[in-house]
Amino acid sequence: MQMLKYQTLAAEITTLGGLMNAGGEHRQWILNDSVVLDLLTIMGHPKTDPILLTAICTFAYDVFECEEIMDDEVKMSPYQQAIQNLNFMIPYLGFERYPDLLQMTKRYHSIQSSVVKQGDDQEAFQPNDKMDMNIDISNGPEANQLQILASLSHLDDYIVNDLFKSIIRLVELICRQASVNKKNSLFQTISSNLDDCQRE
Repeated sequence: MQMLKYQTLAAEITTLGGLMNAGGEHRQWILNDSVVLDLLTIMGHPKTDPILLTAICTFAYDVFECEEIMDDEVKMSPYQQAIQNLNFMIPYLGFERYPDLLQMTKRYHSIQSSVVKQGDDQEAFQPNDKMDMNIDISNGPEANQLQILASLSHLDDYIVNDLFKSIIRLVELICRQASVNKKNSLFQTISSNLDDCQRE
């Protein structure tokens, strides 16, 4: 039930981003809603569902790509403050939080692997041969070398890949604007914070 809530919320966030990209009054209504700041702060939470975090990172990309935000430091300031704590998000891209990420995606794959094909309209999930759902992966920096090597067999996990792409895409936008945007120095501030999080 909890996973369904995350999936539903992620779908709603994706829809919100689509409405914002449409521009016009919809964009202004969304940007002026305080719920946007609440959503962005989730990127700073210690542990976030990967499907939900993917949707939020994509939504953040849409927010910072808006011309109204991109070219105006005053308007961007609340959004920049909302994402200033990224020290929990970036480690998902590396070994430090990668085992935690796999533990969370296991829940989705365990449910999908139990789906039985019923007629031509429903597809049964076929788990990858390399995907061992019972593997015990320790949390955080305590993960040993064998566990890390085992986790590398999950690099074809589509949930992990989607999260990786959404984080990298957001980081790329911020770093690119930090280099070329002379109107808004807040991108440079965020980029410096990413450096502190050892984004490389």
